[in-house]
Amino acid sequence: MSDPIWPSSLNQDVLRPMRRTPPAGAVIGSPVEKGPPKARPRYTAGAPWRLDVEVPLDSRAQVATFETFRDGTLAYGSLPFTWTDPLDGASVRLQIDPNRFESVVVTQVGGNHFRAPLPLLVLEVL
Repeated sequence: MSDPIWPSSLNQDVLRPMRRTPPAGAVIGSPVEKGPPKARPRYTAGAPWRLDVEVPLDSRAQVATFETFRDGTLAYGSLPFTWTDPLDGASVRLQIDPNRFESVVVTQVGGNHFRAPLPLLVLEVL
């Protein structure tokens, strides 16, 4: 079964600020008797990178689509999905960060304009 795809009716671009940060603890350091400490990667395969974005929602219909996608299609964020990485345009496989799912709350910023923070994990570049 293939992953769900970010709905085309939602904005494909995201609001700044956004940041892509390396995985925590991706490097292990070991002290040595003399000289700089040794360092090696913790993961043999790519570890998920964090990508924090904010999604603009321009109507109540987009809010409904976003919440249906988040809660229904993605089973409250537990399933991965594909989307175009807003930083470099590559197709990526993502998942909502399960440790920060509670922060994915739609906020009204005026009239029919809303925003939703979206803490993501980049699982792989396709």
